[in-house]
Amino acid sequence: MVFLMICNRWAFLPFGCGRAFTAVTALFQVSTATTQLEAHATGLDVSGGWAAWVQSGSPDGTPAACPVLSVVSLGGGAPQPIADGACHDDQRIPFDLSGDRLAYVDRNNLLVEREPPLIERRRSGPHANLDITLADRWLFWNHAAAPGPWGYDPVSASRFQAGNSAVRASIAAGGGVLAWFESAPSGGYTLQARPIASLLPDAPRDPADPAIAGRAFFPETGHSLGGEFAAFWGRNGGLPVFGFALTEEFLQRSADTGADYTVQFFERQRFEYHPENGGTPYIVELGRLGAEALAAQGRDWQALPKASPSTPHYFDTTGQAIAPEFWEYWRTHGLELGDAGVSEREALALWGYPLTPPAYEPLPNGETLLVQWFERARFEYHPNNPAPYRVLLGRLAADRVAGFGWR
Repeated sequence: MVFLMICNRWAFLPFGCGRAFTAVTALFQVSTATTQLEAHATGLDVSGGWAAWVQSGSPDGTPAACPVLSVVSLGGGAPQPIADGACHDDQRIPFDLSGDRLAYVDRNNLLVEREPPLIERRRSGPHANLDITLADRWLFWNHAAAPGPWGYDPVSASRFQAGNSAVRASIAAGGGVLAWFESAPSGGYTLQARPIASLLPDAPRDPADPAIAGRAFFPETGHSLGGEFAAFWGRNGGLPVFGFALTEEFLQRSADTGADYTVQFFERQRFEYHPENGGTPYIVELGRLGAEALAAQGRDWQALPKASPSTPHYFDTTGQAIAPEFWEYWRTHGLELGDAGVSEREALALWGYPLTPPAYEPLPNGETLLVQWFERARFEYHPNNPAPYRVLLGRLAADRVAGFGWR
């Protein structure tokens, strides 16, 4: 196994950063002052006033049934054991310590993040984590069963493939750079180093990248489109309805179900791939971005004034009526479910029910226009545009991607 560490702009192997040795000395001063280690210790890491290591047997090297991850404050105190770490024959627990974040793999191969020593922040996927490294808000790892490296963003509950190489050794991060080893065609390894920003789902791709070969490519945004998402995009309105692709495909946890789905963001919508719906028109579903945006603004649509049931185009489900300015657009656009023309169920599948009364609202571009929010869209009325373009759709998905803070 080859180990890799990034410090400032430099990559070190196998000994790590020079400044780390001072911290190591401090660790053993703390440890000998508080407790005697009674087990073989490996994988020492120091950061943010804490030290962590793996205890994997007796001092003579006799292996334990399962290793134990231990954490100690450099300010003093006894080491705190964390006993639910991974238990493998090689007596390793993949972990990393960065500031006030400790990440490791538990016995179910799930990612656990703690505030040292024992306050758990989250326990979630992804599975099959190896060689974990923390980098600011990100967590990267080598995947045991798929090309990598892979990344995880807890802010957006997203995980994504950061590369397609056959990784065979450690990864490391520092100074906004991720580095890893990959197999070289002539044998051995080559060191790869990339800015983390260039590996995120919204980073523009090179059209010559083999990873996107055979997919449609949008030079306007530098992203590709293929598979079920491409078929859905083309069948149900394409560019006028959904806009350009703003990301590549990645996995994101659903706040509604708690499950991870393959998603892709476009200017106006988020596509979700639901393999459990295979063989039906619902294998691709649309995100409820209108409802999500209202919730993010702290606006409870259920508490808003309701329309009279006698109002044209009224929907009892939400107690709202579609404004006359928006009705024609709403009823003439829908998902292709095989009905004659555009049926109400097809329009509902695309836009959802109206959630708010029509009202004048300031928009991100500074204009104040008549708008109405639906489950999956925000309709805007632009009276000075030519007739076909008076109803435009808000770029809700673009706003959502911007809110992830990836740029």
